[in-house]
Amino acid sequence: MKLSAFSLLFLLLVIGCEKKVAESDTGEEEVLGCLIEEQFASIQDQIDAASDGDTVLIQPGTYTGNINFKGKNIVVGSLYLTTGDASYIQQTIIDANQNGSVVKFENDEGPEAVLAGVTLTNGSAYQGGGIYVNGASPTLRDLVITGNQVLSCTEGPLTVTAAGGGIYLSNSEAILNNVSLNGNKSEISGGGIFCQTSSPSFRNITVAEDTASDGGGIYLMASNPEMVRMWLTNNVGDRGAGIFFSLSNPTLENVIVAQNVAAHDGGGLYLINSGPDLVNVVVADNEATSGGGAYLSGASPDIMNSMIWGNSPEGVYFQGSGTASSVSFSYSDVEGGISDVQTNENGTATWGVGNIVEEPVWAGGGCKCDDTCQSGYNIEGPGGIPIEGSPGYDDGSPLSRYNDLSDAIGPGDTETNDMGFTGGPNGDCGSGTCTACEG
Repeated sequence: MKLSAFSLLFLLLVIGCEKKVAESDTGEEEVLGCLIEEQFASIQDQIDAASDGDTVLIQPGTYTGNINFKGKNIVVGSLYLTTGDASYIQQTIIDANQNGSVVKFENDEGPEAVLAGVTLTNGSAYQGGGIYVNGASPTLRDLVITGNQVLSCTEGPLTVTAAGGGIYLSNSEAILNNVSLNGNKSEISGGGIFCQTSSPSFRNITVAEDTASDGGGIYLMASNPEMVRMWLTNNVGDRGAGIFFSLSNPTLENVIVAQNVAAHDGGGLYLINSGPDLVNVVVADNEATSGGGAYLSGASPDIMNSMIWGNSPEGVYFQGSGTASSVSFSYSDVEGGISDVQTNENGTATWGVGNIVEEPVWAGGGCKCDDTCQSGYNIEGPGGIPIEGSPGYDDGSPLSRYNDLSDAIGPGDTETNDMGFTGGPNGDCGSGTCTACEG
């Protein structure tokens, strides 16, 4: 354990004790709780001593080493858990010192196994530099995951392919909420997140400045995660700098994929044998050799209430050989219209109802569910929200459940949705607050 220059860092372990209940001045019951303090040599020692249902609280500071939940459904986190003070997230750091994954879940841990309110850094492994999850479904929330890496390894006939610089998920239904991934690297797949044969929940996730050959931000292999309120910006890769889809059919709701750069194909999105639904999504200002916005190979995305704008050299590009692709647009703002789709005579592009071809007037970025609005995917330039009166504002579909929460939702609703990030039940930022946030 690394000691602070100013104070001795110590850890708190909440032993599963009986809660005390008292009556407050208002007459309501008040949980007083029970906290037993013990000193341990490391966070792992605390985990080893804990039992299901216990909570391990970590004092602010930097702790060198790795932790493994070892099948225990316990809560591990900073004082953010007890205070709600978000500053503790960056004040409480677990540093793997370039020696393995920072945190592991590999023994069937369930959603009651919670990691919250800490920063994970300097992990270096073959899979899951920051967090490795295999055959488990923990809850990961209020985390910063930064500066981790994964490298491939070949020993004799065995090759372990690098995957998941920030997070590796395999056979998992993990729950991720309010997680920021930044500056993570993978030699092969998934600079920020690698996800295979899994159905996790992603909500309020930022993936920025992560790097991999395939899927600079996220790589999905035979996975269908819930992807709600996400920001993927400034990620870099050879293919699919923002998101790489393979045999995956998730729905993306209120997602910004912007300013990602691919050396070859798919600056924003790379889709192979996949058919995701994009609802209230912004794909903007991405760059690649082919398919600045999206590159399709045997893929069939359905795009609704979304904006495809400012991508170079084109918005959507079809691979010219192999299995044909298709794409459909409805109630979306697409730069260049149907002509922005280069099919290479290997598929079809369907221009449905409600589409427009008008440049949006951008305001700031999307809001988060803590009632704060971030400045956008480019702090110095355009963001992800069309301002009131802009093309795309109140131009979305009035027929689906994705209407603005400020209005009635459901059949018969005559109010209209916004195109892009802010439309629908997960995207209304209102006048600078997130009163319409869900989850």
